[in-house]
Amino acid sequence: MPAESGGRVPRAPLERSTRDAHWERLLGRCRASDREARVGGESDDLALVDTLGGDDAELRRRELVITLRQARHVLSERERYVAHLRFAEDRTQSEIAQRIGVSQMQVSRILRALLAKLRLELRRQGSGARLERPGRPA
Repeated sequence: MPAESGGRVPRAPLERSTRDAHWERLLGRCRASDREARVGGESDDLALVDTLGGDDAELRRRELVITLRQARHVLSERERYVAHLRFAEDRTQSEIAQRIGVSQMQVSRILRALLAKLRLELRRQGSGARLERPGRPA
């Protein structure tokens, strides 16, 4: 057994839908009265259901940033720069084209190619991360 995992065999991360279904089943097993039970003693007005975490967009964004940093080695310096301009600085393809001296169509092709490379690398690494634009559904 691996020593760095505390003697436990590491498991692959669950896909989002599997993880969500797991939590729904777990919460479904709790009786309604259990979810409304007060936590922290009689003086606390906090119910158990209030302590359960919801979907945290900022946490998802940070996890994606970490995952992408681990996969960015597959990109050329130019592709990294274009990705930074598009996704970190939120520049348009036309603005990027002017900055790097190519047409907007070439920027579109560069972005499509670099996203394909990142998806392939993330699949190779076994990551469940999804490459999507903020505000768009998965």
